Amino acid sequence: MKIKLRPERAPRWLARLISLYLRFVMRTTRWTMVGAENLAPYLREANVIVAFWHERLAVMPAFWLHWIAQVPPGSIRIHLLVSPHRDGQLIADILRPFGMESISGSSNRRAVAGLKAARDNLGPGHIVSIVPDGPRGPAFSTAPGVAALAALTGRPILPISAQTTRRRRTKTWDHMIVPLPFARGTLACGPAIFVPRHDAISTLPQIAAAITEAARQADLGCGL
Repeated sequence: MKIKLRPERAPRWLARLISLYLRFVMRTTRWTMVGAENLAPYLREANVIVAFWHERLAVMPAFWLHWIAQVPPGSIRIHLLVSPHRDGQLIADILRPFGMESISGSSNRRAVAGLKAARDNLGPGHIVSIVPDGPRGPAFSTAPGVAALAALTGRPILPISAQTTRRRRTKTWDHMIVPLPFARGTLACGPAIFVPRHDAISTLPQIAAAITEAARQADLGCGL
């Protein structure tokens, strides 16, 4: 079944339905973790920035469920920087049942307010998630916001990803992965990246390469 629906016309029940579907997929998929040693230092304290490509957005709830399952209930809060436009709010509504709280903003140059809000939400027990090529691409490009936030706060960036053996892809700009149930899945976490306070822009190629490598590791775990 194909649904063509503008985000501004999307009813709240649609976000709830998609969220329920994703939860069903996450629960019926056998997940393994690659790079657990990179995640371990931040598992309980959090206070870290995580970054992944937009194409993996629908698969990433598995990562949050994995993280939350290993810490005391309510001990961490996950914040996702989303577009202030209606498509961003639809994403926020879909991901909210997975424990993700939205921060209205973006990771591009014009999003000073969003980055300030993200900075204010970093601290012990808090995670800020950024999709550097969102909300509308180009795909696999790293907007400067993620490096700016890391430089501003002194907190590291964890490149993360996820993949599944059963999936479809949308015909959108990012060819987003839509996971299917009853599959095998891989979660991946790369080494932390620390961004120098006075030379943040120079680290953008390193950040992009690290996120791509995390995606590659997730793909390899699924035989791709």
